[in-house]
Formats: sequence, C-alpha cells, structure tokens
Amino acid sequence: MYRDELVLDGHPVDIENLTILVLQIIGSFDHLIPPDANKPFTDVIPSEDTDIYEFLTGPRWDGRLREGSRGVVAPRCDVVL
Repeated sequence: MYRDELVLDGHPVDIENLTILVLQIIGSFDHLIPPDANKPFTDVIPSEDTDIYEFLTGPRWDGRLREGSRGVVAPRCDVVL
C-alpha cells in the first residue's frame, strides 16, 4: 500500500484516496514489524485523523521478556477506542 502496489479484488489501491481515520498500535521492540517500518506510513496518508500508540514491549534491559504486544494491547483496546 505504501508503494501503491496493493491490489484488492482486482483493483489497485491508491493511498491518495485513503481518507478514513487510521490508528496504528505498535510495539517498541516488535521483531515482526519494527516501529521504524510503521511510523512513515502515517506521513503519506492524506487523512487528517491519524494517530500512533506505541507500547513498550520486547526484551528488558535485564534480559527478561516483557509481555508481547498482543498481551499489552488487547486488554487495553476498550480504553483506547
């Protein structure tokens, strides 16, 4: 989508037509989609209503693991939404 390469139901998706609200919920140490890969997406969306919620997830300084992003975010979705 970011590079205008996404096709849905045979139709190309033009990011310039994206005018809905966009909420990105990301984990600080997400190893699947790092925050630096998510954040630029907000800059190219023409929507006026965009927001990013970043939660501290992943390895701690002492080597123990914090709760994963699903465990941190899912119980709090009702508060954010």
